[in-house]
Amino acid sequence: MYAVFPHTSASLKSVKYIWSAVAPVGTHLSSSMGLAQVRVLRSGTEGKGRWTDERVNVLEDYQKYFKTSDAPRPAGIAVLTDADDTKSQAQGDYAGFRACTR
Repeated sequence: MYAVFPHTSASLKSVKYIWSAVAPVGTHLSSSMGLAQVRVLRSGTEGKGRWTDERVNVLEDYQKYFKTSDAPRPAGIAVLTDADDTKSQAQGDYAGFRACTR
């Protein structure tokens, strides 16, 4: 899942949350020339095939990974299943997204 933020008229910044088969929980990755900051929330195969709830503080993660005290208003969320950042294989199902203010 990505939280997407405006950056320039031709690009976006995002904080991406992933479940990786290979990267350890807590791993921070950067992709798209630094415009996408990735945080591994779960790792391995435990829980595979079961629904999982995740809660994150997107504002705190944006400020931490982009090294700023400000953050633009989010432009939205995006959902994608891929494995290019971890060089592995991916499969996913999604449901019940909810964005909340504090």
